[in-house]
Amino acid sequence: MQISIPIPSHAQLHGGGFEAGFLHPVLGVDHLLAMVAVGIISTMIGGRAIYLVPLSFVSVMFIGSLFGFYGMQFLYNEVGIAISLLLLGIFMSMRWKFSLFFGMSVVAFFAFFHGHAHGVEIPNISSVSHYISGFVVATILLHIAGVAIGLLGERLSQGVSFLSHVGSAISGIGIYILYTLA
Repeated sequence: MQISIPIPSHAQLHGGGFEAGFLHPVLGVDHLLAMVAVGIISTMIGGRAIYLVPLSFVSVMFIGSLFGFYGMQFLYNEVGIAISLLLLGIFMSMRWKFSLFFGMSVVAFFAFFHGHAHGVEIPNISSVSHYISGFVVATILLHIAGVAIGLLGERLSQGVSFLSHVGSAISGIGIYILYTLA
């Protein structure tokens, strides 16, 4: 028997404005890890990917949030988020080098699920534009943090190994989330 405790959303706890939008990706561990991972992966690709990969994530996340806001339901949204952690973590741990286009495409695909999760909370709040601004700003800051971690990891002699371990941990959390959804 599973006991569920109703937990209020970030929007309900913080009035639905900028703060609620900002806190959704920051306090949601699944979102936080994915967004930092996107920044780290962008440094692994290098060059223009450092800003284009996160930009593709933010852009598609915004579109996904509109789908959530307008009530379009996806049965496997949480599964998509968990798989994003699993695969982004694998990319980090294996240190896969792939093209800019592939990196942008993969993170854009996963961004839709993350954005949809943000958008589902919008109807319950009073200030849609402030909420959206909050989660977009938080996402950009988390991507910047990931880029900083990735660049630092590339410079330190043990940093590359550390980033591989972080990627493995992120994958493990993705597997755990998938297990809890089953």
